Amino acid sequence: MNFLMPVCPFSLRGYVWFINGFGQSMLWPPLLRILISIMDAKTYEDTAINMNIAGICGTLIVYLTSSLLWIRLFNSWKLTFYMSASIAFIILIIWLMNINKIDDVISIADKNIKLENKKDNSLTYKLIIDSGFFYIAIAIILHGMLRDGISDWVPSILANTFDLSSDGAIFKAIIIPLIGMISLKITGLINKHFVKEELKASAIFFIFATILCVLLTVFYSHDLYVTLFLSSLIVGIMNAINFFLVGVIPAGFERYGLVSTMSGIINSLTYIGSALSIYGFGFISERYGWNACICLWAIIAALGTLSCLISIASWKRFKKH
Repeated sequence: MNFLMPVCPFSLRGYVWFINGFGQSMLWPPLLRILISIMDAKTYEDTAINMNIAGICGTLIVYLTSSLLWIRLFNSWKLTFYMSASIAFIILIIWLMNINKIDDVISIADKNIKLENKKDNSLTYKLIIDSGFFYIAIAIILHGMLRDGISDWVPSILANTFDLSSDGAIFKAIIIPLIGMISLKITGLINKHFVKEELKASAIFFIFATILCVLLTVFYSHDLYVTLFLSSLIVGIMNAINFFLVGVIPAGFERYGLVSTMSGIINSLTYIGSALSIYGFGFISERYGWNACICLWAIIAALGTLSCLISIASWKRFKKH
């Protein structure tokens, strides 16, 4: 799909990118299932942190190369897609070369799970209610809105508020994934040594995000670097919450044989939040201005806090039984 984007007619690019996004969204659930099946809890959580960091590294590379190399030096946006497609093709070759080894490991893990797992592996309404997943789902959507929405709209805020060029705004926004990587490393330490309950940790991070959003409403139009720093911290916090809600929560359904199912549902909820932010934040900023949009970010973070707090007790009981 990345190879097709630069060469297909403009009218078809939306459909091509839809297929690309659909394909990428299908990767996470089976990958998560593989890791949870073959790893103990500690190893899996460390691996999940590193996987998230790897994803942020990819974002950082795209920001850097698209703004500095391909647009400024070669004046061609098409190179961004050709390079991304080339990297994806190399990874595909590596995956195909090792897929037999992966299949062998999964087969052994599946046999062990079937021997241990005696619970019904169907997703029921009772299971959703008992686990508190209804409120967890709300928190997942809200975190997706903030994580992807702020990342996507910060370059526009910088360009519109401080009269930067598009590529200049994108280049300065590189700090967002940099802080994201640092936040994930800190999250790993917090998870190991301090707060070991994923929903309690998520609630705490949402509280910090709410405070930062309120500060951003005050300072966003006064200083470019303060705006950029506060926005980056909020996205970094959302990356931490992403680890707990998207990376850790599915593991709680392993004994029901629902890791892939729940991972797929959680992934789709994140994309729902992302889609809502792309259109919703754009609409609000055009109609009411960026200050109103940032105020909405604070409300969303506060609602995320509430959703996590409500679901803590149910999730704790669910994991024990």
